[in-house]
Amino acid sequence: MGRGKQSDAFTAHACRDRYRVMIFGSARVPEDHCVYAAVCDVAEELTRMGCDIVTGGGPRLMAAVNDGTRRTQMLLSDQLAFA
Repeated sequence: MGRGKQSDAFTAHACRDRYRVMIFGSARVPEDHCVYAAVCDVAEELTRMGCDIVTGGGPRLMAAVNDGTRRTQMLLSDQLAFA
């Protein structure tokens, strides 16, 4: 691959409108743990930024990701209802 092709690929990647973020985590962290809340917050913010969130769909921390994205969706639907 020539130098120009690499530069073009980098530019195309840098100008993306959306990103996919994969989040995996432990199935042993309880819902009342501070890490669970932190993962919810991170997922909420990434969703608010427009990222696509991908998880393993498992329990505990991956469920925290779903909770965080759900909070954002509820906030957005509330805002649309009053617009």
